[in-house]
Amino acid sequence: MTGLWLLATILLLGGMVATIGDRLGFRVGKARLSILGLRPKYTATVATFITGLIVSAVTMGLILAVSEQVRIGFFSLDRLLAELQDARNQKEATQEELQAAQQLRTKAEDQLHLTNQQLQGAQKRQQVAGAKLKTLEKQVVEVRQRSLALEAEATQAQKKLAQAQAQVASLQTEEARLMGRQRTLQASNQKLQRTLEVKRSEVTALKTLQTELLAALDRQTAQADLSGIALRKGNFILQAEDVISTGIIAAGLSRQRQQEALDRLFASAEMEVRRRGAAPDPRVEPDRALVIPRELVTQILANLSLDKDSIVQILAAQNSLRGEAVPVIASVQPNTVLFASGEVVASQEMTLPQSEEALVHQLDQLFQQAGKHARNRGILTTENGQVGAFSEEALTRLKQDLRKYQGAVTLQAVTSETIYRRGPLNLKLVALQNGRVLTRTL
Repeated sequence: MTGLWLLATILLLGGMVATIGDRLGFRVGKARLSILGLRPKYTATVATFITGLIVSAVTMGLILAVSEQVRIGFFSLDRLLAELQDARNQKEATQEELQAAQQLRTKAEDQLHLTNQQLQGAQKRQQVAGAKLKTLEKQVVEVRQRSLALEAEATQAQKKLAQAQAQVASLQTEEARLMGRQRTLQASNQKLQRTLEVKRSEVTALKTLQTELLAALDRQTAQADLSGIALRKGNFILQAEDVISTGIIAAGLSRQRQQEALDRLFASAEMEVRRRGAAPDPRVEPDRALVIPRELVTQILANLSLDKDSIVQILAAQNSLRGEAVPVIASVQPNTVLFASGEVVASQEMTLPQSEEALVHQLDQLFQQAGKHARNRGILTTENGQVGAFSEEALTRLKQDLRKYQGAVTLQAVTSETIYRRGPLNLKLVALQNGRVLTRTL
């Protein structure tokens, strides 16, 4: 069917192209067209010739595209003839081999007859050997069973060995890590021991300084008149270890800059004690109301942190009276971060609505809890003993907002910024109900 369709298509295509060529030649001749300077009748002849070429090319291309046999015969005929000749040669060789094989078959049949006779004798011997074979097969089965059992035991032992090796490798790795950790801890312990020895030396020096200051105070007390003794009993301007002034000395400063910052802090403390009523002692420091031992300055500079800002507090060394000089001691601590911004410092559960007094009491408990938590973390108090302050206006607005809600509410004190040891403790209050924010202070 494919050949018939192909033949019909070729005839149809040839008729169409011939018709088109004839019409094209007629139109070219009638239009008296000229190609490459030829006369019109020659131009029509060329057009007809080209149309014939197209018919041949299209016909050949169509045959080659549609018929695989034509393509093979057209392009591979020589190769196929050569292969056919090779196949004939092989056939002749095969026939010769077949004749030789038939001769061998005849010989083999003769040998087979002889072999059959031998086989009958062998079958008798096989019957005897069969009985022995059954016995051997039973023994082989038993041996295989024992072999499989041993293989299973060996596989299990290999698994256990691999697990043991893995455990050993893990233990060796853990041992190496622990050894490294031990070396690190030993180095850290040595460093801490050295730091402890330095701190002990500083404590010893401070105790010595305190003893000297107390001895000087005793000498001043022994020389005071009766009115001075009466005044000492009641008119104190500072208690022992009261904070006089607090400042921060930045890390990385040169010794001269550190000394300048410390001098400014002492100047601030000087102004504070004079404001409270202290006065210079002509026998000790005629121009200063602060009694600052030289060893104290050396200890402060030695204790300043190298990589963090340091908080320096100037404290009263003893109870001080109005009109007297004030001996001082100092506290030096690194200004480390105590609370991150947005961290919950304290929380209080309450049920709304509440009376004004009850609500104020709840808020007071929340602030006390937050202050206690901050003190436990190590935040420094101000001169009036507080760790922070809160806007009265914000509290009033919070209480007004809470009157709008009912039910169980969680009130949280949250840090409004990063809180350092220096303080102050800046907080914002957030009221939550079932995880939803009801109100908050700015």
